[in-house]
Amino acid sequence: MFSSFSINERDFLQEAIKSNFRVDARGVQDYRSIEVKFGQENGQVLLKIGKTQILTQSSLKLVTPQPGKPNEGFFRFNTEFSSLQQAAEYTSSINTLSEMRVDITRFIDKVLKSSRATDRESLCIVQGRLVWSLSVDLYLINEDGNIMDACFIASVLSLMNTRLPEVTITRDRIKINEEKVKYLNVHHIPICTTFFFIDGIENPIIDANAKEEKLAKSRLSICMNIFEDLCGMSSLGCLEADPQTIIKCSKVALIKTKEITKIIREAFANRNNQEILDFLNSKNKRSLQQENERTAQQFLQNFLGNDDKNTNQTNDDDDIVEDQEVVEILRQNYNKKAKSTNQQSIDKSVQKKEVRISQIGNDVQDALNSGNQSKRKDKMKEKQEKIQEIDSQGDNLSLSSALKKKNKNKNA
Repeated sequence: MFSSFSINERDFLQEAIKSNFRVDARGVQDYRSIEVKFGQENGQVLLKIGKTQILTQSSLKLVTPQPGKPNEGFFRFNTEFSSLQQAAEYTSSINTLSEMRVDITRFIDKVLKSSRATDRESLCIVQGRLVWSLSVDLYLINEDGNIMDACFIASVLSLMNTRLPEVTITRDRIKINEEKVKYLNVHHIPICTTFFFIDGIENPIIDANAKEEKLAKSRLSICMNIFEDLCGMSSLGCLEADPQTIIKCSKVALIKTKEITKIIREAFANRNNQEILDFLNSKNKRSLQQENERTAQQFLQNFLGNDDKNTNQTNDDDDIVEDQEVVEILRQNYNKKAKSTNQQSIDKSVQKKEVRISQIGNDVQDALNSGNQSKRKDKMKEKQEKIQEIDSQGDNLSLSSALKKKNKNKNA
């Protein structure tokens, strides 16, 4: 699709397809060879359909569920083309490269969710509080036609190879055990079969390569499972097909669905006997515990009763909140509260004692001004007794001596 395409080559391909013959010796309704390799990380799959190669990777993240669906987790699909593919010249009569990427992502997301091929409730950890958000990323490594089918099959394989770790929640601890996992429940396997319609040719072809796609004026993608359920349908370009043609395509799609489903199941059953590849150098990858630490901490706070703080979607870091961390947080909050209460009590006590001492000083001054020596002695004695009483309660021991020095200076 990205290489030059001469008029002579185009005419030759059209004549060959009219004669029910293709350059790679296939029939018009035959797929190229399909090869599947599994990686050691979650959802890692390398799918090859002829020379078209798709690499997938899935990731898990702790989030809060939607209010209307408290028991269901989330699925997200993303398709990325390599920089070389994006930089190359893309010539198609159907759509552009960016449009194709969007169409593929939307179709995969819509079909897999609406057909309920996977169990979204298996992603629930605590009803209404904590669920898994599963993201599946698809990378186009090499393009040689029929990207739609390749990406769709690769996304299904990625879901089948996704493992959910065991999550344990106690009063003060959340632990993700990546050693004890279970595979994501996949109820049925939808398969996408894309038909390419070419001008001047009555019957469409399937699994077109890059050059054959250039001849197509439109395409029709039909998604089915082996139980003959129609899971989804999508068309692009100027599709001028009558109902009989669409029914005929559906019958062919069912046959191809059964063939590809058999290949997928055999590859998945024999995955442990094959070489497990490390596509993305997972040795340096952070664990799920590290990736979900912040979410686990926020959930634990809500779980302990702080429901006024809504966590919504969370990200980053570990899944374990150690006992010591919880104790330290509680201790800090208690110390702050105790310090504040104690300081208020001390301030009130000091204010009361300052008022009492001020009143004593005023009485002494009145006695001095009146010249009544007897009253002066009585007031001084009363003052000394009250000051001793205040000092005995643990306040300034130097208060009495300070007042004595002050009165002595006044008499002088």
